[in-house]
Amino acid sequence: MCIRCENQRKPKKGKPSQDELWELYETAYAEFQTQFVTGRKTYHRYVTDFIGFNLLIDSSDISSWKQHTMNINSMFDLLANRKDLVLKYFSQEGLTRHEFKKLQHEFNTTETVAEESNDYGAMADFMPTSLSYFNDIQLSLIANMVNEVHLFVSDVTKEDMEKFFSCSLDRPLQVSNNGLAALFLDCLRSEHLISHNWQKVIADYQLLCSYKTKKVLKRTDISTSLSEYRNRHPQTQKAFANFARKLKSMKEKEE
Repeated sequence: MCIRCENQRKPKKGKPSQDELWELYETAYAEFQTQFVTGRKTYHRYVTDFIGFNLLIDSSDISSWKQHTMNINSMFDLLANRKDLVLKYFSQEGLTRHEFKKLQHEFNTTETVAEESNDYGAMADFMPTSLSYFNDIQLSLIANMVNEVHLFVSDVTKEDMEKFFSCSLDRPLQVSNNGLAALFLDCLRSEHLISHNWQKVIADYQLLCSYKTKKVLKRTDISTSLSEYRNRHPQTQKAFANFARKLKSMKEKEE
């Protein structure tokens, strides 16, 4: 665990600094990059954990508490209600004081354009840098599972799966059946274990290729195969769903 994350778990001592809001923005940006972008947490969990970790300060001074409460409320309003601004500024490489001031000005003077329905659904212009993050034990379980059902033409290793979910494969994995692979991944998506926008990520990063044509799977290929295969293989979907729930319970214990 990084020092910044560990420090978040401890109540702040004394009066908040005059730069507390900037410090909260810095921390929120760092957590966005390490927890949400990498797939370790959903956006909702990222927000609630950030607010929870920074809620308390170790002070009995009422003026300090008023200032801190105002800053925390401001952060919660930004993260929960202005995800459009969070994605616009936090997806950049680094957050400078200049960008912080621009974000603050935009936050204070504009209204959100549209309601957002889920963690990934409103991110058409935000390209995740990974599908998800899993630890070594989870990656081993996934590798064993996909090898057991022959998801790919060749057996894969834990390392192959880590590169797949981090979108860092040297070449696409060849699936044995487009629909089977799509169904497995969609079951992971149903438990919020991978990006809601997983079909686009796989297509954009060219992570999978077809058994028949050996061509990289496009988003439409994946979507069509999923619809057709899911309707014909309810038992396979049930097995994949059970496996996804097992992985989710492991992630929740880890967090």
